[in-house]
Amino acid sequence: MITSLSRIPSHTTEKSKCIIMLHGILSNEADLFALEANFPKEYSVFSLRWPFDLGGGRYAWFPVDFSTGKPVYQTIDVERGYKSIIAYIR
Repeated sequence: MITSLSRIPSHTTEKSKCIIMLHGILSNEADLFALEANFPKEYSVFSLRWPFDLGGGRYAWFPVDFSTGKPVYQTIDVERGYKSIIAYIR
């Protein structure tokens, strides 16, 4: 399940604008949500965190191994992260 921080204006319509922020590896939703004040107040802003916990408040959208000096990951894990994001948006 995706955890998120959000800012939603008091008045929205079907044409209201929305910004969805996705953190990178070793980060979390709070890092990006600090940027929400820079977006127009009429926009909804969502900062998502995937629950793949790397420890110390650091997260990733899928498991990644950096022990070889370059990222190694499984395509199925990337797809699972992508599908979770799409489900959240829907």
